[in-house]
Amino acid sequence: MFTKAIIPTDLSQESMALVKALGNLKNFGLKKCLVLQNTISGGDASAEAVTATEKMTIKAKTKILEDMGFEVEARRVVGLTAAEVIRISDDEEIPFIIAGARTRNIFSEVLLGELAYNLIHTCRKPILLLRIEDYDKDGLSAPKAARPNYAEHILFPTDFSITAGLAFEALLKMLTPDVKKISLMHVQDQTRLNPYLVSRISEFNEVDAERLSEHKDRIAEVSDAQVDTLITYGNPSSDIIKTVKDLNVQLVVMGSQGRGFVRDFFIGSVGHNVARQSAASVLLFPNM
Repeated sequence: MFTKAIIPTDLSQESMALVKALGNLKNFGLKKCLVLQNTISGGDASAEAVTATEKMTIKAKTKILEDMGFEVEARRVVGLTAAEVIRISDDEEIPFIIAGARTRNIFSEVLLGELAYNLIHTCRKPILLLRIEDYDKDGLSAPKAARPNYAEHILFPTDFSITAGLAFEALLKMLTPDVKKISLMHVQDQTRLNPYLVSRISEFNEVDAERLSEHKDRIAEVSDAQVDTLITYGNPSSDIIKTVKDLNVQLVVMGSQGRGFVRDFFIGSVGHNVARQSAASVLLFPNM
């Protein structure tokens, strides 16, 4: 779907894990990568000022991606911020951003994820938050991409809004022959239905089941992937996060407000909550 992406990184092991996981995105048509290497070095940003460690890191990331078959440009940026990533993506017309992020809640802050989570609040382009987790390596904790088989099982949660519709159209363009399974999901939000509309839940389920069925038919027109549908009643964020865990979802694709603020409706606050807490990577499409 997107042939070129911008990838902000730093000197951390998490960033190296992010780069190593990008090969599986070739299943969706990714061919070119602009790797931005954040540096805390001040002053002159020319090649002469790049430290030995930075040189080695940039070279290693470039080689990893080139060995995967990508066309790669690597660039050093002093004090890389979300605003700078967005500026570069706008100036150079790069349509897609990939950022590494760990799961996050009110009790944890993560260095790598800060830029990623700032991006989802300000960026008006599709952004993939590629989930990073720890694993045991020779008795030590090391980072790796979580659930990296992105084409194996995609979850598409929808509230049938305009933004969700745009995200669904984008999903259709992602459906290469490598995509094996898609789960279409709608959550009946109990906070909106209870107490005055809860008696009509069967009626709402019937209407929404038909909407999901229409989505399923459209997928069948372009893909041989297995398609399941799911309707739940509860808290949208919690239900989606639980479904990701229970069904071993590898990638969540959904709409997001993405306008620099979070409004209290499904694709805004819920999309951002899922981006923070989902065990799988999350691809957010803003209402552009």
